[in-house]
Amino acid sequence: MLQAFSFALLVGGATMLGGALGFFIPQRNGRSAPLIFSFAGGVMTCAALIDLIFPAMKSVGALSVLVGASCVLLGGGLIRLLSLLLPQNTGCSDALLFVSAIALHNFPEGLAVGAALATGNVAAAVSTAVGIAVQNVPEGLIVVSPLTQAGMKRWKAVLVAMLTGVVEIAGTFLGYFASSLSNALLPFILCLTGGAMLWIVASDVLPETGKRPALCFSFLFGAAFSAVLTVLI
Repeated sequence: MLQAFSFALLVGGATMLGGALGFFIPQRNGRSAPLIFSFAGGVMTCAALIDLIFPAMKSVGALSVLVGASCVLLGGGLIRLLSLLLPQNTGCSDALLFVSAIALHNFPEGLAVGAALATGNVAAAVSTAVGIAVQNVPEGLIVVSPLTQAGMKRWKAVLVAMLTGVVEIAGTFLGYFASSLSNALLPFILCLTGGAMLWIVASDVLPETGKRPALCFSFLFGAAFSAVLTVLI
């Protein structure tokens, strides 16, 4: 329980830290942000494949490996579906839509950390959490700018940015306890959260891929295909 709290605080706290920095750091340009996001995307991809998807598929064996691959695709598909369910052109402010999108992406990141921790492999959980936390600091910082441009006072924008980290904390606890309840389901939960992480990388970090959902699914299919080969060969 203490470990779950520590990891939840790490990933959620990183978002909160980024949001807090937004109060002091004026965002005149975002030239450094793409470099940070690309670095974090590489770490997250490695963590999703090596620490989540590959070990999960090896543990279920050849008979269930296709189910695991399907869970990878399902994880990405759920993120795509949830993004489509966000209100579009219904009179909601741009700030609300933006914050909703950030919170939506933070939740499966928390799930991934919690699920990785539930395996008992602390090194894998650390790798996953660090990759996500590295991304979360600039993400929390970047949230502040659109909110202030929409007319929100800076202190309120900072508060909202920090609150998006709470979603990640909740996701971490849910991923940890849900995975701990059933060892039989754990490999598939790991594949699901790994797929969600890969979708986030494909849609948010890779600029051209993020513009076309079909390319995101292609990215996930390649990852799932690679995992299947790793298990079967």
